[in-house]
Amino acid sequence: MDFDADYLKGKIPGEDGEEKSKIIDEIIAEHNADKEGVARTNEALKSEKLAEIRKVEALEAKKAELENQIKNLSEQIKSSGTEETKQFYEAEMKRLSDETAVTINSLQEKLKTTSAKVLSLTGISEFESAIKEYPNLDPAEREDVRDLFLLRNKFSLKQIADKEMFLTEDNKTMKDVARAYFESESGKRKLLNQNLGGGATGNRSTSVKPTKKWSEMSLREQSELYRSDPETAKRLQAAKD
Repeated sequence: MDFDADYLKGKIPGEDGEEKSKIIDEIIAEHNADKEGVARTNEALKSEKLAEIRKVEALEAKKAELENQIKNLSEQIKSSGTEETKQFYEAEMKRLSDETAVTINSLQEKLKTTSAKVLSLTGISEFESAIKEYPNLDPAEREDVRDLFLLRNKFSLKQIADKEMFLTEDNKTMKDVARAYFESESGKRKLLNQNLGGGATGNRSTSVKPTKKWSEMSLREQSELYRSDPETAKRLQAAKD
């Protein structure tokens, strides 16, 4: 089941109507914008990472070429040049070699940072793909579950048969992790059809209560309240002014 209007209608309390439709439209728009933004940023970072890799490779090739030139010149100087000339060229070549090494180290650090960003955003994208199989995941628990998956499992990008894959140390995919988690008792409690009713997991009474009247809240505030504390949202909507 997709995260769409039909799905949300059954999860958001209140009568169907224009106001409820606006809230649903805003939730879906925000959800899609988040997914599209992550995908765009992830692709941009992958391109940046590839560009940095190419720069490092080019500079390392240049360094190897320079080191070879230093070696050849050093041999020539030893056989035919004066000691003063030899010292001059060795100092000049050392300076150029050191500058190249500093540049390479700087780019490698930048590459490390870019790679970390790519890994983080890949994790978010993989999570979004994995939980499509669990449309009843409580929206209020979504980010916490994602952070739990990424912190509890050490994911990395691995080359498997010429394909880059996002896997744990024991080669599990995000879908494998999600399946195991939602089959556990703690995972089941995050699913809406597992915690209906007024129990501890279904009751949102511990959330911060709004200070505004329903009519004074923006659509975004109303939609956030619906997702975090549906009982309070329903009560305020019924109370009106």
